[in-house]
Amino acid sequence: MFQKIRSNRDPEKTIWSEVHPIVSPYFSKANAGFSSILKKEGKVIYAGMIVLIIVSAVLSFFVLDTPDNPLDKPLPSATGVQNLHQREESLLPKIDMLQSTLMLRKSIDSLLSKKVLTHQDSLSLVSAITKLEAIEKQLNLKK
Repeated sequence: MFQKIRSNRDPEKTIWSEVHPIVSPYFSKANAGFSSILKKEGKVIYAGMIVLIIVSAVLSFFVLDTPDNPLDKPLPSATGVQNLHQREESLLPKIDMLQSTLMLRKSIDSLLSKKVLTHQDSLSLVSAITKLEAIEKQLNLKK
C-alpha cells in the first residue's frame, strides 16, 4: 500500500522553467507597450486616476448615501435567539428530572431483581418510589 513513488522527472526542471520561455516574449511586449504609453501619457493617466477617486468619493458620500443605516437596526434574529435561550432555561430542570428519574429507575430495578430484600433495601425502595412520585407531580404541574 505504501510504496515509494518513482519518477523519471529531472529535479532541476520546474513548471516555471518550462513555461517561462514560452510566455516571456508576450510579457516583454506587454511590458514595453505599457511602459511606452505611461511615458507618453503619464500625466494624463495620473490626472484621470485622481479624478476617478474624487468622483467615487462624491458618489459614495452624497449621491449613493442611504438615509437608513442598516447597522442601526436591530437584528431580526435576535428575538429568536432570546426565545431559544428562554427555552433552554426551561429545559434544564426537565433534563435534571429526567436524569434523576433514570437513576431512580436503575436503583429500583436493581432492588427488585434481588430475591430477598433487607430492611435497608425496603427503605431505599420506598424512598425511591416516593421521589419518583414527586418528580411526576412536578412534571404534571408544569404542563
